[in-house]
Amino acid sequence: MLFAVLPLPLAKDLQDLRRYFAGNEIDIVVSSLMLTLLISVPLLIARFLWKPIDQYPLPHTLEKIAVIMTIGYITTILPAAVGIWLVRAGLRIEFGKIQPDEKHIQQYLRFRDRLQWFISILGLVIGLATLSTRAARKGLIAWGVSAESYPLTIVLVYGAYYTVLLALVYIPTYSSLVEIGRDLLEVFFPISSPKSDDWTDMYAKRMDLEEVLQLRTSVQHNLQSRVAVLAPLLSGIFATLLQ
Repeated sequence: MLFAVLPLPLAKDLQDLRRYFAGNEIDIVVSSLMLTLLISVPLLIARFLWKPIDQYPLPHTLEKIAVIMTIGYITTILPAAVGIWLVRAGLRIEFGKIQPDEKHIQQYLRFRDRLQWFISILGLVIGLATLSTRAARKGLIAWGVSAESYPLTIVLVYGAYYTVLLALVYIPTYSSLVEIGRDLLEVFFPISSPKSDDWTDMYAKRMDLEEVLQLRTSVQHNLQSRVAVLAPLLSGIFATLLQ
């Protein structure tokens, strides 16, 4: 269902950000290839190291799973990741030279909202995929596969691995966003001497802008991004507790 709903808004956002692809083609293509490889690692390990199953409940089970996962990756996961990388490219281009212009604040907020949107999609899709591994495990065990050949800890390891992968995709762009936000803060309201007459007013405005830009909230304490990045691990823990 998500694969039918999410591609359209994702495509619209990527269309709006497409101008930042120019000049960053190599970085984005290489990052996409690396993500494709890293996201496939658990599947390749499972395919070659786990005890093979002689017969699956449905014909061509592995092939069907591979097709579904490929569709999900191409339509949601990869576009959302590319969106995050385009946000980072856009930050470098638009804020190469910061001026005390309100348009820069508006641009910053748009980039921030898009970054949160993209990481939320990644967390949701990969979190649900992690949770679905528990259902797949139960189905295989009900079919006759031994629990030892598909241990429950695999679900937890799966979630932890993809949480680290999400962090690697998200944190560099988020760090760039926060760094530019602090530059904006210094440009609009530089710290003045506490002895100056306008210090109280300047400090109050500085604090207000800092709140608008959400610069007091680190990636560790940003609830939305933290839940999104940790979604695969939380799904793995939840699946383990349900056992």
